[in-house]
Amino acid sequence: MANPEDNNDDYWKKAVDLLTGYVLPERKTLFDTLKGNDGIPMIHVRVEDEGGPGYSSGFLSSGGWGTHNTNYTIPYYQPAGNDTSVSEGSYLYRYRVYITFLATPAAAPPSGEDVIAKFEKTSKVLMDKGGSNSEGEKLDWDTSALVQYIYGSKAALDQLTMWPYSTHGFENRGIKVGDGTYVDLLTFTKTAQAFDRVVKFFEDSAVTIGTWDTENIGEGSDSWDGTSAAVFKALIHKLARNYEGYADQIDGKGTEGSAVTIDTVTVSSEPARALAAAQSVVLEQAQNLRDAWVAWRAESNPQRWLYDMLQDARFNLIENQFEKTDFDTVSSGSGPYTTWHNYVVSTAGFRNEIVIGEKSYGRPSDMTTWKAIAEEAVRRVGAVRAGLAQHEGRRGHRGRQQGVQGSREGVRYQHHRPGRPPPLRDRRQGRGHRREEEGGGRSGGGQGPGGEGEGGGQGGGGEGEGRSEGRAGQGEG
Repeated sequence: MANPEDNNDDYWKKAVDLLTGYVLPERKTLFDTLKGNDGIPMIHVRVEDEGGPGYSSGFLSSGGWGTHNTNYTIPYYQPAGNDTSVSEGSYLYRYRVYITFLATPAAAPPSGEDVIAKFEKTSKVLMDKGGSNSEGEKLDWDTSALVQYIYGSKAALDQLTMWPYSTHGFENRGIKVGDGTYVDLLTFTKTAQAFDRVVKFFEDSAVTIGTWDTENIGEGSDSWDGTSAAVFKALIHKLARNYEGYADQIDGKGTEGSAVTIDTVTVSSEPARALAAAQSVVLEQAQNLRDAWVAWRAESNPQRWLYDMLQDARFNLIENQFEKTDFDTVSSGSGPYTTWHNYVVSTAGFRNEIVIGEKSYGRPSDMTTWKAIAEEAVRRVGAVRAGLAQHEGRRGHRGRQQGVQGSREGVRYQHHRPGRPPPLRDRRQGRGHRREEEGGGRSGGGQGPGGEGEGGGQGGGGEGEGRSEGRAGQGEG
């Protein structure tokens, strides 16, 4: 698979840059300004201790999207000592991961239908270091590079493939196509017409001069006799033949026909027909790139890839943790004052790890775990984009080169200068602790339509200092 850290294979950027003059940011830089704490792409993560080892009804089923006034939470058990090697009968304590998606635009989970907004933000509550949201500086992020690459490229291709087939003066999401780099496909038409005019000039001139060649001039002439007249007649004869030859050469004698340009102009000379064909090739390849973007649209949002990975991580905890637990019932007091306590303990196979697929990403408490997951989401969306772009981008690049080659019949083509996806795995929530009490519900409060806070997503009760931030532009909670 393509590595998004390596821009050398970014055929999408190469093709869009070349065909439109809209110069995309490099793919490896797209998330440089869209990171949460500890350099985690796209999200801010913190972990909170929720007590234990006593059993709490509803704890295990209280995670997922829009829970606890946060975009996404993952409840998990952690043994004393937080080792990855957990022996049977170890007491387990309750923890929760709070995850804020930076720049998520809607109340629903991220999808391929989302359009991420271009904006810069400094959070009032999120800190850029540590997993407790109490270290470092206030968190800043900027979506510009990401949205320019995803949406700006499509807008530039739209601009080129629709009338008047030019990116002159085009600007989108902070990138402007310069006067020295824009592309105007109608210059093919203008140049083709110029060749047709040249052919007509030589043809008409050859006829005119040919009539002079038939005049009675030179030795023995009654009207113009002498050596000078003879030399002039020879010159006229040679000029007439030259003009006929020029017309035949440019017109492509023996290759008669005509072609229609993309703006419905009919041209007939050989270089003009070549230019019309080259113009059509460049337009077709730009349209192919646009169609490829439409096909990629459902998978274009990297936050959707990350969301699906978090879903897998949360559901895998059911198998690796929740189903590998038991109760240790302990009494205290005596006689009528005896009380009983149910403590959650580990059984064989309990794993203090986040597992997605067959790969372990590390302990839930470690920020390096969530950074690795987010970076893998970036890699996955980059690999899909690169795979599609490698095919279409190379075609687009070849199309442009074919256009250049075609235009070499008489003119060098150049930039004109003026005078959600569908879920990767739709796994429904509903698998809970095997001893979860029926109707236990969510602990800690569900998502509600509560007050709006600063900056991020809708929360269940307004802004809470120290809580993760919600979706950008709606409410920090």
